Amino acid sequence: MSEADIIFDGGEGAAENNTTEAVEPGGNLTIWSFVSMVLVLGGVVAAIYGLFFLLKRIAGRGYPDNDLIRILSSKSLSSTRSVHLISLGRRFLLVGSAENSVNLIAEIDDKESRDEIDVFLAREDSSPKKSFRQLIGGLLSGIEEGGDDSVSSSAHFLKNQGQRMKNL
Repeated sequence: MSEADIIFDGGEGAAENNTTEAVEPGGNLTIWSFVSMVLVLGGVVAAIYGLFFLLKRIAGRGYPDNDLIRILSSKSLSSTRSVHLISLGRRFLLVGSAENSVNLIAEIDDKESRDEIDVFLAREDSSPKKSFRQLIGGLLSGIEEGGDDSVSSSAHFLKNQGQRMKNL
């Protein structure tokens, strides 16, 4: 067989049989195929969610949550190093943690330091926890914390801003 015997589609015979059809990129995409694709995708997402739920339940069967061991405070020293103050019953431990290790720095034994930690913890527990709205309100100027007072103060703030704009 030689090169002259090979026939290509774009050759002489292609001009005679000019019956080219446009091929659509989507093919035969129907509503049912779209719905089945969405259902299969939903099934895969539900299966992944169920797997995580089961893994979380199995991992949660460990130890009951109690206040015997508590992390009282943490301070980050760098991106991979931290210092933690840990309460273990009535003992206070200062622990350093790095990327691959955890080391005991000191055990706090003296009465004065222990009392100072207890006072700090009591003060922290007695302080009311702020809501997200209160935290954001404290960051923004002109918005005071509180319920109805914050609405009236906001209206007062807006009136003052309007007066400032008129004076410009």
